[in-house]
Amino acid sequence: MKIMHDAGHGANTPGKRAPDGSLREFEFTSAVVEYTVEEMRRTYTGVEHLLAHDPTGRVDVPLQERTDKANREQVDVYVSYHANAYGSDWNSVRGTETYVYTTRTREEVELAELVQRNLISDLGTVNRGVKSANFHVLRETNMPSILMEFEFMTNREALALLKSEEFRRACARSVSGSLGEFYELTARTTGGEEEMETDTTRYRLVTGTFPNAQAFADALERFEARFSWLKYERADSTNFDPTYRIVTGTFTGRESAERAAEQIREAFGWIVYVEEA
Repeated sequence: MKIMHDAGHGANTPGKRAPDGSLREFEFTSAVVEYTVEEMRRTYTGVEHLLAHDPTGRVDVPLQERTDKANREQVDVYVSYHANAYGSDWNSVRGTETYVYTTRTREEVELAELVQRNLISDLGTVNRGVKSANFHVLRETNMPSILMEFEFMTNREALALLKSEEFRRACARSVSGSLGEFYELTARTTGGEEEMETDTTRYRLVTGTFPNAQAFADALERFEARFSWLKYERADSTNFDPTYRIVTGTFTGRESAERAAEQIREAFGWIVYVEEA
């Protein structure tokens, strides 16, 4: 199964921030996406995760590019993550809501209702319900699509939640559990018991080497097109020869890093090293 995660608007998109500028929407949504993918990798097997957005936040990927990529990759579900706003100044509006397209399918409605129900139960936020809207990412995708608005940046109390690591992790666990439940994903098991990730060490992957800058650039383009779910950090060359390497990460736990490394090996046949970040 393929899931495309979309962390909403880019870090520098005008207006997508709290009234006092203390939080940009992307800071919240990109973290929740990262934690959701991490949670799902730890919990389920047989799932490929792709990103619609630029995980570095430097580029606000146009909406058309996002939906074109989802359609090209033939993902099974498109999930868009957002922090809400009511106007541009502080107010009392708050709560959680989930959107589907105006001509939604039954599957989309059932998925959205399950996600919304679980979010309210898990987060304890005000239930603003499942709604329909003519949003581009809902309209132009060829697969079931939902858009979640977790809380309002224009409410001081809700903003404190959006800044909270605990709240972000809770959002991720709720979304992960909802997707697993709805699509009846296979739980990751060892010896008949559910596998638990206990290694909290952060790891990165090092792939390569490439003999020149052009070969490196070509490889990087292929890599980013195929594995956009990996958070790209940097690329470097060795000090003792003119070869180039791609460095990517980070992953929590060696096991999750090894799983990601194996996918790269299978896709390209490259040697991949797992290092502590």
